[in-house]
Amino acid sequence: MQHQTGPPGPETSVVDLGPAVAEEAPQPGGLAELVSALFATTRAVTVERVGLSAYVVHLPGPRGVSGTQLRAVGAVQLTYAERAARAIETAVSANRDAPARVLLVGHGEGGAVALDVAAMAESQLFDVDRIVTVGAAGAFVPRVPAQARMLCLEERTDLGALLGSVVNAGAGNRLTVVFDGGDSATAAERYVAGARLADASDHPDLVRAIEDLRELSYLS
Repeated sequence: MQHQTGPPGPETSVVDLGPAVAEEAPQPGGLAELVSALFATTRAVTVERVGLSAYVVHLPGPRGVSGTQLRAVGAVQLTYAERAARAIETAVSANRDAPARVLLVGHGEGGAVALDVAAMAESQLFDVDRIVTVGAAGAFVPRVPAQARMLCLEERTDLGALLGSVVNAGAGNRLTVVFDGGDSATAAERYVAGARLADASDHPDLVRAIEDLRELSYLS
C-alpha cells in the first residue's frame, strides 16, 4: 500500500465565516475627509459603522478603484444598487443595531446608484437619510425621497453640474455646490480640493448642511 508523503489535504471544502461585519471607522472631520475616504476605497461597496446605528457607505462605482467589475456568484445577477443594499443589510444585521441610518457617498455612477438605493431600497433594517455625491451626472434627477437630504459637489466645467444646479434650484432637500476644479491631475485631487472649499465656506446653506451631517454623527 502506498502512503501519502505530501502535506495532508484540506478536511473541508467550505469554510463558513458567518456574516460580514461593517468596518468600524472614525467619523470624518469634514467633507474633505469624507470625499478623500471615498476615493481611497478599493471596493465597489464599502460599509463603515461610524456610530450606534449610523453607517457611511462609499460607492465609488461598480468597478471600485481596483477596476474589477462586481460579479454575483450563482444564477442570479444583482445590480449595483441591489448589491449595495444587501451589503448594508448584512452589516446592520451583524451589528444588531437596526433600524439604522445611512449616509450614501457616491462618485460618478456610484452617485447615480446612491439615488437608486435611496429611492427604491425597501428595507426594515435601514433608512437612507443623507446622500453626498461628487462628479455624479445623474445627481440632478429629481427622484430623491423627501426625507433624504442630498449634497452634490460638482466641477463647474461638468455639464451635469450646471443642469443639476438648475433642476435642484427649487428643491428643499437638495443642495448643489459648484466649484472650479483647477489644474489638479486626478478627479480625486480636484474633488478633495473642492470639498475643502466647502468645509471652509461661510455660505449659510452649506454651513447648515455640514452641521446637519455632524449632528447625525456622520461627521465629527
